[in-house]
Amino acid sequence: MSNKIELRGEDFYIKTLLAEDVTEKYVGWLNDPEVNQFLEVRFSKSTIESVKEWVSQFDNENKYLFGIYTILEDNHIGNITLYVNKDHQTAVKGYLIGEKQYWGKGAAEEANSLLIQYAFKVLKLRKINGSCYINNIGAIWNYKRLGYKKEGHEKKQVLFKDCFIDVVDYAIFPEDWYAHCKKRGKKFNF
Repeated sequence: MSNKIELRGEDFYIKTLLAEDVTEKYVGWLNDPEVNQFLEVRFSKSTIESVKEWVSQFDNENKYLFGIYTILEDNHIGNITLYVNKDHQTAVKGYLIGEKQYWGKGAAEEANSLLIQYAFKVLKLRKINGSCYINNIGAIWNYKRLGYKKEGHEKKQVLFKDCFIDVVDYAIFPEDWYAHCKKRGKKFNF
């Protein structure tokens, strides 16, 4: 990997995640049915070796993987990804908060805000996409809270607990992001 990145918010920060950062705690998130219920990783058992191999695929050029950390305790609580298509100047992002005590505590919003700002300001992307299961209320709330707009609705797209359910697609453009930040009084230090 050519460069390590660290972006700091008020309560949380994100930094490039490396294979050496993979712990039993992290692997435990991926194998926890409550944490992974909306993730494709739930269809296979994760191990230290498989997760280290997966983490090693990220290059900070086209594929970015960041750990989400608390500033106060410097505690790894989740991850956030960005898959960049340089030809189209777009990206797809995803995230998970593995430490359940941080669900609903603003970690996802702050980590996503840092990543969005980096994608638009530093990487000069023109659009970020994301999607979630129709019943993932937390993710839908976060997309709306971050200023994303709904772009699509895929009927019966994924298997969830023995039933096929819909996926909702969201996107955000730089002009919408900066208008959203101005409206909410957000400022960033990079």
